[in-house]
Amino acid sequence: MSSSVSYHISNLLEKMTSTDKDFRFMATNDLMCELQKDSIKLDDDCEKKVVRMLLKLLDDKNGEVQNLAVKCLGPLVNKVKEIQVETIVDTLCSNMISNNEQLRDISSIGLKTVICELSPHSTALVSTICKKITGRLANAISQHDDMGIRLEALEILSDLLNRFGSLLVSFHANIQDSLIPQLLCQRLAVRKRAITALSYLTMCCSQALYNRVIEFLIEELSANVSDINNAKTYIQCITAISRQSGHRFGEHLERVMPLISRFAYLEVKDKKQEDGDELKEVCLQAFESFVRRCPKEISTHVPTITNVCLKYLSYDPNYNYDSDGNDDEDMEMDNEDEEADTDGSYSDDDDMSWKVRRASAKTLEALISTRHELIADFYRKVSPELIQRYKEREENVKVDIFNAYIALLKQTRTLVGSGGGGGGGGTGGCDNSSEYSSHISTIVREQVPSIVKSLHKQLREKSIKTRQSCFLLLSELVNVLPGALTEHISNLIPGILYSLSDKNSSSNMKIDTLAFLNTVLKNHSPEVFHKHIHILLPAVI
Repeated sequence: MSSSVSYHISNLLEKMTSTDKDFRFMATNDLMCELQKDSIKLDDDCEKKVVRMLLKLLDDKNGEVQNLAVKCLGPLVNKVKEIQVETIVDTLCSNMISNNEQLRDISSIGLKTVICELSPHSTALVSTICKKITGRLANAISQHDDMGIRLEALEILSDLLNRFGSLLVSFHANIQDSLIPQLLCQRLAVRKRAITALSYLTMCCSQALYNRVIEFLIEELSANVSDINNAKTYIQCITAISRQSGHRFGEHLERVMPLISRFAYLEVKDKKQEDGDELKEVCLQAFESFVRRCPKEISTHVPTITNVCLKYLSYDPNYNYDSDGNDDEDMEMDNEDEEADTDGSYSDDDDMSWKVRRASAKTLEALISTRHELIADFYRKVSPELIQRYKEREENVKVDIFNAYIALLKQTRTLVGSGGGGGGGGTGGCDNSSEYSSHISTIVREQVPSIVKSLHKQLREKSIKTRQSCFLLLSELVNVLPGALTEHISNLIPGILYSLSDKNSSSNMKIDTLAFLNTVLKNHSPEVFHKHIHILLPAVI
């Protein structure tokens, strides 16, 4: 390090001891700028002084100075020798279990910063630091009564396992022993973070440890039939593990599926209705994960999952939808009814059933997106139910229902565009593929009137997100079946005009509407629009 740089650093360190918080702030800020330079080199003595000063400033009386000191730790760990990094980590770990809550919080941030800045290529340093931190974190999780400390330790341990889990093999058993009991903690946040940490652990632990945690979860689910809260936690844990390590989870699926299916159909009434809805939601989320992460092993369970999804896609026990026959008659009153519902007894705080419907729609989308060989079955069984649910009252759920149907159309476009998905290498195979493709196209064409009828009302909704989803769906439909809307343009014109002329429509909404109109014009005969051109042109121009 040059003498000028050494002098400058020494001058900054001196200012950091000032009684004036502004001096300390500016000096710390200048030090951070210096540490961010690639060219800076610190000698041994300067390293010790900088590390000592920054660790001291973590307990500064001024919060802004504390925050700057923490930010300095990031670039610093890559500028100093291993022994200094160990000093930083030791101090931060000790501060983390301090009685001083502010010091504890800032030190937790410091540890996360250090972990984030450690380079995976510095294997020796990373290994040393991780081993030094891991044991203390595991002890803090399993032995400390303070929930704040436990939460911070769990979050930092999750970061460690996610980035450097393979370097902590000797600690895996100890980590697992400290995490599993946290699944029974009364505090929800602790359970959630324990689930996250366990899921990261299963990405890199031995098969024996992996099997151990799965066995524990299966045994607990089998035994806790009536304990809904514990069941939710264990199912969420299984879901998280399957998401992170689906390739390892598949062999356990045959034992897990019956248990989760049983909880999915469990009826909970009275005061525990909300807990029952949350249980249904986590079961459906588990199914979605299995479908995406274990595609081979889940094959035999697809009918079961489909049936559960269709059952709960319309699960809305606290709301009475109008009958299908009154849809057209009540169209004008829908907006008023919706506003009345919002001001009335219905509230998301009271009714959690929308989460069940949303999870059902997402799982159906996962099924449709991954099981292209079942597309004909989906059109026969799933498509009519999705169309029926376009009337969904909760916007987020409605959009997910649209997304599921759009996924079905995209799969269809791939199938139709490839002449049936390539069935066989000989002539007979190609004929069969073409015939299958034609069969699917016929099914879709038969459902077009139902689709248009259901979307006709949705195109006049106030919700921009709903209208955008409608146009996206219709565009995909036209791409699959050019000319499909020939007989229905008259029904769509009011919705197109509404989105183009509505003062509340955003520019994106108008762009999406014009894009849809462009797609329709390209895929239909010009004669279809002749009688509408006089009202479309002014709106477009």
